[in-house]
Amino acid sequence: MTKRQNQHVVPTKGGWAIKGAGSSRATKVYGTQKQAIQRGREIAKRQGSELLLWFHTGDHGPPHFHAGVVDAWEIRVFFLQEPPGYEVKFEVGRIPSRVLRSLLDSAAEHRVALFGEWERNQADD
Repeated sequence: MTKRQNQHVVPTKGGWAIKGAGSSRATKVYGTQKQAIQRGREIAKRQGSELLLWFHTGDHGPPHFHAGVVDAWEIRVFFLQEPPGYEVKFEVGRIPSRVLRSLLDSAAEHRVALFGEWERNQADD
């Protein structure tokens, strides 16, 4: 049986990578975020885990991405703020502090790539 592991779609050199939670290596790198999300969903579905990072095409400002676990919690992460901020959309129980810290740290580290993807998503509207 495959190990259950949350899947993250993150910007990387050369495109967008799928990484299992806690993994330092990418499962695979794709040219676009859309390709990575599609494959990440397939992996997550097969493993019974969740995909945690996404943008909505044509979403309202300020620039942000959504992160969450289905039926547990969802936040919007505002990556252009210094330091990055967030807004809880809903939560059942608590968002693990280590997960929140990791999301905010990643948002700060990948701010430029996230903004580029934000702009591309707005153009797709």
